Amino acid sequence: MRLYEVKTEKILYTLKAKNSNKLRKKILEKENISYRKIKSHKDVTAYNLFWQRDDRYRGIKIGKTNTNIRDYGCAIMCFSFIAKRDPLEINKLFTKEKVYFRDEIIFKKACKVLGFKNYERNTNIGRMPKQEETIKEVYLGKSKHFVVRFNKGGKRWIFDPWTGNKKSINFYRFRSYRIFDK
Repeated sequence: MRLYEVKTEKILYTLKAKNSNKLRKKILEKENISYRKIKSHKDVTAYNLFWQRDDRYRGIKIGKTNTNIRDYGCAIMCFSFIAKRDPLEINKLFTKEKVYFRDEIIFKKACKVLGFKNYERNTNIGRMPKQEETIKEVYLGKSKHFVVRFNKGGKRWIFDPWTGNKKSINFYRFRSYRIFDK
């Protein structure tokens, strides 16, 4: 048995474990985090991995602006979720490839950079996209906001990167769909 000192956001633990794999399991148990083995990322249900108000994004700027991801990074989080890539990696890539106009994403350019095809903006609420995952632009008060829209097995819902939660498809008032093929 080895003795490990583990610091999480809230607590400093001293744990005994035979190896690093056993240690990881103990940390998860201490933090009351459940886990399961999955076959692919498509089985993931822990959407809040892309929660924009996570403290990791406090102070991280969108592109070269003074606007931070934590407060205004909903579109970055949506692209991160759909592309299955870390939001900080997406932000660096979008900055390098000049995908931003000030602190706004140029969607057509973002899709091209990520290798997504056939981008279109659809404002017809009656014409539902066939894709399993799309970005849905919605009203958040008088402002715009972006969420990930799902259509799997005939069931539709959204993932809101502001709250980190799954919500009903019509939780927010519709503005447009940002549609593309992965």
